[in-house]
Amino acid sequence: MLTEEIAKNVIKYLPLAIGWLLGIFSAVVIEQIKKQILKQNIKRGIKTELRELSLRLAASCFKSILDCGAISEEWAKWFKPYYKILTESDEYDYLRDKPKPDKKIDTYCDKEFYEYLVFMQNKNRANELKTPVYPKIVLPYLDSNYNTISLLNDQFVKLISKLKRETIHINSDYEQVWFYHTKTFERITDINHSIAVNNIEDICKRILRKEKNIISLIEKIIPL
Repeated sequence: MLTEEIAKNVIKYLPLAIGWLLGIFSAVVIEQIKKQILKQNIKRGIKTELRELSLRLAASCFKSILDCGAISEEWAKWFKPYYKILTESDEYDYLRDKPKPDKKIDTYCDKEFYEYLVFMQNKNRANELKTPVYPKIVLPYLDSNYNTISLLNDQFVKLISKLKRETIHINSDYEQVWFYHTKTFERITDINHSIAVNNIEDICKRILRKEKNIISLIEKIIPL
């Protein structure tokens, strides 16, 4: 009789127990799915913002190297794919005051593209050079989600943290260029004016290296 009673209770309450367990399990699964979707959306948004930044910095690199940098064949090879995207895009206006691009660029080998950039640089420096204006790097999507990137994989978080540090440093250089630029309009001696101009050129060269480094860092982040 006792065995029958136990069997009846098991049959009676087993569906309830199974339903309770399934409810807990499904809640855990749903929570994990939500977390995974959140991670994917955050990562996708950050990558979109960084792709736009990399193109903006590539255009800034190009302007800086035409004005004060030294073009090497290695640099030209690195820049070539960015140049094609920039010249075909209406979204980026950083090249408007520079020599018009050659429409035959797609047919150039790396050596020809290097020689073409050197030609553009010489043509650009024949004109009066203007102090470049560097817009501050702002990453609103990354900043608004910075506290949640800990959900992402360690390598992604590590590189994003490094990117944040690099943008802080380069924004400081941007501010220094503007500071010395304003000094050139003040009533200062010729010597101090020359010092201010030299400082601008030195900082612009440093910015050129830093911008390329940030682009290379973004290239490491995108595939993750």
